[in-house]
Amino acid sequence: MTARRRAIAGVLVVLAALATAPAMPAAAHPGHGTMTLAGTLATVSTDVVLLDVRDVASGVVTRVRVGVGTDTKLRLKKETLASLTPWVGASVVATVDYEEGPDGQTVYYATKIQVTPPRTKR
Repeated sequence: MTARRRAIAGVLVVLAALATAPAMPAAAHPGHGTMTLAGTLATVSTDVVLLDVRDVASGVVTRVRVGVGTDTKLRLKKETLASLTPWVGASVVATVDYEEGPDGQTVYYATKIQVTPPRTKR
């Protein structure tokens, strides 16, 4: 292998590593921060929603547990929703605060959940 091919291969390896690395918010340090999760609303309960989130790099769908409370804003376009129950199966974008829990797992808490209604045929 020539030096030029080794250099190109090295650049490709670095680019592949950067493309598959998880995104870290600029202002956050490891352990806690804010991020956005986009996925499908799987289930709803009084204090927890489950989202099916697809990893862009691998295509794997992961079910993520997100805590909700009375201060979580629930929106459909610009209107406020009282409940997410009728929207199970709809696409959602959740703005969440996260931190590392005592057992090492990441704990998510939603500050806002935006529902995207399904498109209707014209």
